[in-house]
Amino acid sequence: MDELVAPKQCALMAVASVWMVPISYISHVRCYLQLAKLLASHGIAVTLFCTKDDSDRLHAAEPKMCESWKLDGLDLRLRLFYIQQPPELADGENGPERLVTLIRDQEQALKIILTNEAQLGHSRPSCVISDPWLPGVREAASELKLPSWVFIPFSTAYTSTCIYLTDLASKGILNLPTSQLDEESQEMISLPGLPLVRICDIDPTFFKDYVLFEQARRNGPSMQKAEVLLLSTFEELEHRAVRELKKLLQYLARNNNTQMPQIWTIGPTFSFVAKSVRPNVNGFKEGDVQPCLRFLDKQPPSSVVYVAFGNDWNHTPEQVLEIAYGLETSQQPFLCVLHYPRKTEQYPSGDLFQVIPPELINRTKGRGLFVQDWAPQLEILAHPSTGGFITHCGQNSILESISMGIPLLAWPLICDQMINCRSLVDEVEVALEICKGADGSVDRREVERKVRALFHSEEGTTVRQNAQVMRQLAIESVGIKGSTYKNMQALVALIKEKAYASLLSMMNSIVQAYLNNTSRQWLESNRVMVVEDVFVRRTIATT
Repeated sequence: MDELVAPKQCALMAVASVWMVPISYISHVRCYLQLAKLLASHGIAVTLFCTKDDSDRLHAAEPKMCESWKLDGLDLRLRLFYIQQPPELADGENGPERLVTLIRDQEQALKIILTNEAQLGHSRPSCVISDPWLPGVREAASELKLPSWVFIPFSTAYTSTCIYLTDLASKGILNLPTSQLDEESQEMISLPGLPLVRICDIDPTFFKDYVLFEQARRNGPSMQKAEVLLLSTFEELEHRAVRELKKLLQYLARNNNTQMPQIWTIGPTFSFVAKSVRPNVNGFKEGDVQPCLRFLDKQPPSSVVYVAFGNDWNHTPEQVLEIAYGLETSQQPFLCVLHYPRKTEQYPSGDLFQVIPPELINRTKGRGLFVQDWAPQLEILAHPSTGGFITHCGQNSILESISMGIPLLAWPLICDQMINCRSLVDEVEVALEICKGADGSVDRREVERKVRALFHSEEGTTVRQNAQVMRQLAIESVGIKGSTYKNMQALVALIKEKAYASLLSMMNSIVQAYLNNTSRQWLESNRVMVVEDVFVRRTIATT
């Protein structure tokens, strides 16, 4: 039998604790981990749920991750749960289909964990923070009377779009085309916090022929029911989008006679890195310099275009070649990080260096560097030689780039990235758009043209200047008077308030059980033992 403790001892042991539950998609997991470390630095105990595959990928990027948490005094741990993990999550062949299975299995596994553990008083967290894609987790938490919040690793513009379009569709006001390829998809639509956009630039999950349509339509209503929405952005970056999201949620709450969620912008959540100093954010030994950083050390300031498309995108061999040749003819220094190409009959190995011709690599040697699979992105963006970023427009990459003052060449691929591109190009004006052909691919001439425009045109000068302005605003947002700093303080205070309220509720239950003369059986079943009446008398006086 577990050791039993008295009410006074329970009070001393109580701490604010948070369970964080991202979808098992590595970019989401990394975003949640950044927030987890930030919350833990404020004295909150944080448990981050992830699969073994996610844990392995985190440790591969940061080998001494857990040791560094302990050295920093962080009460942070990974909690592994087990599901049948899809072999790859890249949106190649059957990519979206794999996500359908992933979402379903993860929700089922986490519902069981929540139900089994949260019913025990000593295991209940102060709140559960979950991914927009996991409404089932929020439903389970609410049934257990646990505060259930959402941390949204998307842009605010995309979040508004998701809630707005889902609501209109549910009321029969909006009937989107069945497919992005329909003629009607070229028509324009007005969205909260954005200029007019083409329907085809909306996330494909809003179209009925897309395999994730049924999963995606649950997300908007679920977020509306949450007590708190945490946005992975800073207010100065998406001022209009944040304002419009608040107006939208206020309107929906009033119409539905519900409580509007509290909205806080809490990004960037990662530590800022001085561009004049080589950072060591991944736990490598002193002197273990990544090859790509050694390459950057040899390049002129603000000259290198960095190319990367997130953690889970595999280009076709043909697209890889177009990127490589376009970078070569741009005559600009480049650092190109690509995942394994999709396997084809001509290139069955899936090896980047079996696709890119050796003679091209030789011709660009010293000016360009190709890297397969992974590179330390934050360190690259913080390096003084980096001057531009060809990106898929994922929210993590956007925040990291803008926070380092690096302008973007926007090449969106899937989901929220389409709306992010429109926001970056048309609203914030820190990016130029790389235009795709009719088949969705980008040819080498477009790569060359946009790289040259970023570094050598008046238009490029404008976005580079705007990126520097945004960097300063990002720094100010996390400063002691900044919007993100104030919101983070409010978030921490609310978590601790929830912990205190939970403790008071437990103590009141103990007192009532004692006064009702049913104390012994009830208290022992809840792992609490009253050693002396004096403890209860003191508890009554306190409460």
